[in-house]
Amino acid sequence: CNIDTFDPNTANITANDLGPMNVKCGYCPALGFEVEFKWNQEDPPKKHMGKMCCNQGKIIRFAD
Repeated sequence: CNIDTFDPNTANITANDLGPMNVKCGYCPALGFEVEFKWNQEDPPKKHMGKMCCNQGKIIRFAD
């Protein structure tokens, strides 16, 4: 988007809606949108966001 040519009064602006950001990673407390998640091949399968949070449990977060 070029800020010099942007017209906020354009009639064809459409809103994006990814839904609520309430899906929790199966490995860490990160929250994301449903469309960002994948299922792994473990038994039982866990939802994850790949490398967007903890890299499927490979990154250990320290306790607060």
